Amino acid sequence: MEEQWYSARCILKNHRRHDMTKRNLYEEIITIWKAKSFEEAVEKAEIEAREYADPDSEYLGLAQAFNLRSEEHTSELQSPCNL
Repeated sequence: MEEQWYSARCILKNHRRHDMTKRNLYEEIITIWKAKSFEEAVEKAEIEAREYADPDSEYLGLAQAFNLRSEEHTSELQSPCNL
């Protein structure tokens, strides 16, 4: 199978919230990968998310991938969400 381009979205939680004690801060990381499958793209993105996380944040294990190859003229890559 040949490699294709994928976007991958990972969510991190920031534990340092001195200004808003009752709310959490989440960070969304969207990266682009060349991979042979969704699984490979997610695996690459998860490695990156774990390396990106600093001592005040953690990768939550939530990853989503989207194959960027499309026969349509337009594609929605990500939808906004409230966390």
